[in-house]
Amino acid sequence: SAASDVYKRQLHAYGAIAIFVIIFLESTGLPSPGESLLIASGLLAGRGELDIWTVFLAAWAGGMLGDNLGYVIGRTVGRPVIVRYGSKVGLTEPRFAAVERQFLKHGALVVLFARFFVVLRQLNGLVAGITGMHWLHFFVANAAGAALWAGFWAFAAYAFGTELEHYLHYGRQAFYVVGIALAIAAAAYGLHIMRRKKTAP
Repeated sequence: SAASDVYKRQLHAYGAIAIFVIIFLESTGLPSPGESLLIASGLLAGRGELDIWTVFLAAWAGGMLGDNLGYVIGRTVGRPVIVRYGSKVGLTEPRFAAVERQFLKHGALVVLFARFFVVLRQLNGLVAGITGMHWLHFFVANAAGAALWAGFWAFAAYAFGTELEHYLHYGRQAFYVVGIALAIAAAAYGLHIMRRKKTAP
């Protein structure tokens, strides 16, 4: 695809620096194609054009350090400022509030697996800082989560190559279909509850 060709050109030109910078920026809360770039990097490593351990370490370091910067920003700047200006880069109030609720419920567990979900990956550090999570707890969970995420996508792309691209394409389509079905089911259930409340004595 045209997008993957762009990633490949960036990777050939800048290598580990491109991986580190883009994933670092994404982890601070900015919308960047971190995961797509990581998968493209793993594919190139599988063809011998990049070193797989360099790919992994650059992605891990970029994710971990970016999230820590996000944590500091969230802790020092605070929620109102981020919500006010974040909408300019896609960090809307409802999106931020949804992530915030998950952090208050599950804390370090959310940090550990946040990188595998698009919105959580961007807001992970910011929300951890805003909610006042202890920095050491955040640091340990975030370092482990970044290693899991970087290792999974880099080595999966390295091992399975173009087969992974094929499965991701159809997997995303299936995900959208299931998501739409669940949304319809949730809406139908909500209407059912509302009707029962109206008819209840």
